[in-house]
Amino acid sequence: MNKTACILTILLLLLASSCGILPTESSDLADIAPAPLLPLPTDTEVPAPSAEPTPPATDATDPTSMPEPPEPEPEWLAPVIDAATVDKTGIGVIYVETLCYSSYAIQCDGSLWAWGYNNRSQLGDGTTTNRLSPVKILDDIIAISAGCDYAMAISEDGSLWAWGVNEDYQLGDGTTESRLSPVEVLDDVVSVSAGCSHTLAIKTDGSLWNWGHTGLGQLVYAPTTKKKVAIIIPTKAMDDVVSVSAGWTHTVVIKADGSLWAWGDNSSCQIGDDLTEKVYDPIREAYAPVRTPKKIMDDVASVSAGGAYTMAVKTDGSLWAWGDNFDGQLGDGTTEDRHTPVKIMDDVVSVSAGGVHTMAIRTDGSLWGWGANYDGEIGDGTIENRYYPKKIMVDVRTVSVGIDYTMAIRTDNTLWAWGNNNYGQLGNGTSEKHYYPQKIMGSTITNEIGDG
Repeated sequence: MNKTACILTILLLLLASSCGILPTESSDLADIAPAPLLPLPTDTEVPAPSAEPTPPATDATDPTSMPEPPEPEPEWLAPVIDAATVDKTGIGVIYVETLCYSSYAIQCDGSLWAWGYNNRSQLGDGTTTNRLSPVKILDDIIAISAGCDYAMAISEDGSLWAWGVNEDYQLGDGTTESRLSPVEVLDDVVSVSAGCSHTLAIKTDGSLWNWGHTGLGQLVYAPTTKKKVAIIIPTKAMDDVVSVSAGWTHTVVIKADGSLWAWGDNSSCQIGDDLTEKVYDPIREAYAPVRTPKKIMDDVASVSAGGAYTMAVKTDGSLWAWGDNFDGQLGDGTTEDRHTPVKIMDDVVSVSAGGVHTMAIRTDGSLWGWGANYDGEIGDGTIENRYYPKKIMVDVRTVSVGIDYTMAIRTDNTLWAWGNNNYGQLGNGTSEKHYYPQKIMGSTITNEIGDG
């Protein structure tokens, strides 16, 4: 046997030994049979594959071999880490108001800031210059309401201040003189709402006062021999009111017992009463205005009057809608006007109705939007109208809907805006529109970008 054959024989003997089949002295290596395979026990299960398979090995020194990082979650969909406390010691924005391309915000220190369209002195800064970024208007303000080219603000002492266009007596100072800067018009006010050209305020005793244009019955006044076109100075309308919202040409209020009442323009069924009780006006080719308050529903917690439609949140958190629905602003999946309230969704804490789009905040702080989206005002990154509610943001405290843009305050008191920006109404120092929410102001409003 040569050397190679000897080595091979030794290796075969070692292999046979490991298998427990060493040959006897008389056996030949060629007669050795392989050991049979032992079956797995019957109770053995094949392990399930991992839900997240191990990624392939990569060469850390070769960037091209690294896997793609996951897409970061948009900031507006990421939970707020530290929610701010809304009080005088806090920081940030606590209240925001929008309407006709002009925007207003109140900081925790009570300072009022404004920006956007200012052709009719609606910002109240003493000029008629548009502002691409915020300018300070007043101090010690607790509430603000924006009408069509005018605004109303309540001071800490309950005084009501007004500025902007005044051709229909909507400022309440007894004149038709537009105001470049705020003027005081009423005392002991706790709430105010400005419509297109009519205004309503609630005083500390629960009485409702109204003034301005009333050609479509949007204001309440004592019966006279002829219909009024305007109420020149604040006039008492009713008692026991806890909330009021002025639409473009109609009004809705909540009384102390939770009942909802409405009156004014009803051309798109925005009052919400039974169609069989409406009177058709052939001259206007629409249903006639409702000129006296009419009860619509009970158990209402909050209400928002839009352009020609109405949204209400009941005490059980259900959201209801009625009126004009041409762009899907009611959120019921159709474009059919609704003559009476229809239920839209549950678990809602607040709602804001704009011209033709709507935003609502649910109990978990999520923000949902629907309706017209021609300028990205829904905030979902498209210009497609939404006929059902669509989730847009999380951890939202307050929202305000303008004509074709939206502003929201998150729980950390940061201000976000999106939609049309042709007059700088988003407040980011530009006139570029945004299709997703963009943080406009952090913990503190400044006008460092410039006055526009």
